[in-house]
Amino acid sequence: MMQITCLTGLIDAKVANTMATAKPKNFDEWILRTQGEGIANLFMRPYNFKVMQHLRKPLSSAVYDPL
Repeated sequence: MMQITCLTGLIDAKVANTMATAKPKNFDEWILRTQGEGIANLFMRPYNFKVMQHLRKPLSSAVYDPL
């Protein structure tokens, strides 16, 4: 079931990110846009919270550059 959640979230994130007009406001939003809800909740958020102790730090424009 985890795999389905992760894959569905990844597909939804790709669609949403393609249609987005603004850059992500913070690191957490960037995770959601690039990885999806499933991967964000199961892997990215817990790991990054453990490492950085926060997720809402403003995202530098140098980090997010779609192309």
